[in-house]
Amino acid sequence: MKIILLVTTMVITSIITFAQQLPADKIIGIWESVDSEVGLKFEIYKSGDKKY
Repeated sequence: MKIILLVTTMVITSIITFAQQLPADKIIGIWESVDSEVGLKFEIYKSGDKKY
């Protein structure tokens, strides 16, 4: 029983650790506002080291 608990804890810990390591470029792209009647679109792009 202790081994099952230990293995389960290790698996959950490793999943949580790797889930937080997303690349910063995931935000790049075109984003649309769905809450507005205007229909806003935002384009996020990278220029050098900065994101606009």
